[in-house]
Order: sequence, then structure tokens, then C-alpha cells
Amino acid sequence: MSKELNLNSPQQIADFLYNHLKLNPIKETQGGKSSTDVSVITHYAEKEEIEFCKYLLGHRKLVKAQGTYLEELQRWMQEGIRNNTNCTLLHPDMWLNTTETFRSSASSPAFQTIPHHGDIIPDIPWNIIRKIIVTLNKKDWWLMEVDYEGAEVKTAANLSEDKQLVKDLNDDMDMHSHWTNVIFGWNKDFKEIKKDFSEERHIVKNNWTFANMFGAGPASMAREFRKFDVYRNFVQNKWEQSGQEEPFFDFFALYSERHLRECQEVFFNRYKGLKEWQDGIVNLYYQNGYIETPLGFRRNYPLTRNEIINFPIQSVSFHILLDSIIRINKNLLTNKFKSVMIAQIHDSIMFLVYKPEVLDLIELVDEIMINHRLPIPKKAKLGTEWSLGVNWKDMVSLPNK
Repeated sequence: MSKELNLNSPQQIADFLYNHLKLNPIKETQGGKSSTDVSVITHYAEKEEIEFCKYLLGHRKLVKAQGTYLEELQRWMQEGIRNNTNCTLLHPDMWLNTTETFRSSASSPAFQTIPHHGDIIPDIPWNIIRKIIVTLNKKDWWLMEVDYEGAEVKTAANLSEDKQLVKDLNDDMDMHSHWTNVIFGWNKDFKEIKKDFSEERHIVKNNWTFANMFGAGPASMAREFRKFDVYRNFVQNKWEQSGQEEPFFDFFALYSERHLRECQEVFFNRYKGLKEWQDGIVNLYYQNGYIETPLGFRRNYPLTRNEIINFPIQSVSFHILLDSIIRINKNLLTNKFKSVMIAQIHDSIMFLVYKPEVLDLIELVDEIMINHRLPIPKKAKLGTEWSLGVNWKDMVSLPNK
């Protein structure tokens, strides 16, 4: 007798996996039941080639794409139509008071949460959702985005005045590709990593380079790395080569933390000044009960070590961008540009650009963003990265000057 299976029911999924397919449970919930979390389903899909689990992973990602992003964007476009006759423009709200690090955020919709990397299902990338965000018309207008090149890393370098870190940045060393080589035991050309191993580089960028800048420990970084298939596959190969009899998931947890601890020692052996600065501001926090940026913004007790170190870097980095946004907007109005700023996402600014103004806009914005006015050391030089296109997905990077 056929029976309908609710793919959103953990109990029904568990019954199907363990009673119908007769799979061997590899993990338990806190209540002692056989788990069906993403790591378990991923194991069955990738390591045991269970077709149902492959489809289940894809189903879960598609549900998230539809509910979290597509329906949300549709809702706000319909809101725009109701408030502005026949208008399908998005009008995100920008906030300066919703994060404790004094960074900005957007809502209605939340632009900063729309994914840029990885696949929903094979051959359908997450960033296809960005194709919804389009220019007014292809004939006269571009979407353009300018991003500070390594904004938070350079802020950390300037606040810590770490000589090696400053040198690496001013020499245009691709730190994320460098540390991707270290983490995965490679010796690949940086251009090859950016082109063919962008997922690994993205993982290292957000969960290693930035994590170390913000004072994360190997245990917390290992927890994040274990979420990614490419790192799981890397450790799987180590486990198979080791010939150990312990279950893979036990090996995975122990190896990942030991591996990242060893890599972190390499990191701080290179950047000793950064480590001294981190320890110094942590000591100041415990002496004073708060941490304060050079601009006078303050966070009070209680804070974790990560929050103590994160705060001055993220706060100062954003305020450099905010200063640029204010000055750019004034200049666009004063010089009567048709082009306008339409959004700010993380460390970047997005513009709707009138095509005849492209070169003038780049010159104006670069001059302002690279030469900020804030009272912090400027040993690590700021730079910008530009891209343009007719939609937010198919943006083409522009060559640096």
C-alpha cells in the first residue's frame, strides 16, 4: 500500500530512512533518537549514494529559496505596486541602529541575506535569485556595485599596525587564497583558486581569515568548517588515508579542531602584531568594563572575546564606508548626476548609473572612498573593486586602474 510521505516531518523521514530503507543510524538526537539533520542526510547522499537523500537535500534547499527569498521579494514588490501605482521598484529600508557593532542593515527586503555562493541544487546556483534585481532599462542604465577591497582586514591592519599584515595588504597579496592553500594543503596559483576553487576560498574568507581577525578559537572555527561539504570531503580523504577504525564523525570532530589549531599557530606566527593588539584590547576591556573605538563608539560589559575584538574592526570599517556614502551622495547632488545610490550591502554600495556618467562616477567615488577622513592610522591603503551589469547576478568585474 502506498503512503504519502511528508518531507517536512523529521519523524516520517526517520521512519522511512531507518525502517523502510534499513539504513544504519550514524547519529542520535539529544533525546536518543536517530537523527535526520543535514549532516546525516548529506552523509547518506554523498557517501552512501542514497538517491532519496540527494533529492531530500535538494527539496530542503528549494523550500528555503522559495520561502525565504523569492516569496519575500515578491511580497515587497507587491507592496511597492500598492504604494506607487504600477511601480515594481524595491525600496529597502536602511538601518543604523539595529546592530550592536554599529554596522548598517537592510530590511523590506534584507538585501544582505541574499546568497551569492554555492548551489541550491546541481546546476541551479543560489545567486540566480539575484537576477531578480534589475536595472531600469538596458538601453540607458547599468547597475554598478563598488566594494572596499578587504575593508575589515585592512581596518584590523591599521588598528593593530601589524607590519607584516600591512605589508601583505599593500603588496596586494590575496590573503584569502593564501590561507586557502594553507588550510587545504595546496600550493595552487592564486588566480586558479579564485577561478576554480571559489567555494573553498569563500569558506576560508568568512570562517578563517575574518574569524582569526575577530579572535575566534579553533573549536568555534572547526564547528563552522564542518558545515561545508568541501571541507568534509577534505577530512574524509584524511580519514580514509589514516586507516583508522574510529567512526568518521568522531574523527571529523577531533581532526578538524586539531587541524585548525595548527593552522592558527601558523597564522599568528606570521601576524604577531595583530595577536598582541587583540590581547591588548581584551585586557583594556577587563580593566574598564567596556571597549571603545577610536571614534568614540562604545560597547559595555558583558562581551565575549570575539565580540571585544570584532567590535572596533566592524564599527570602524563601517564608519569609513558611511563617511564615504554621505560625501558621495552630496557630490552626486551638487554635480547634478542622474545616477543615484540605491543600496548598501555589507562593505559595498550599489548604484543605478546613467551610462554616459559611468567613468565620471567611478572617478568621483574612488577619490572619496580611498581617501577617508577618519582619525585612524592609514598604513594599509584602501582600494575599491567595481562591477556592473543589467542585473545583480550577471555583474562583470571591471579592471582596477
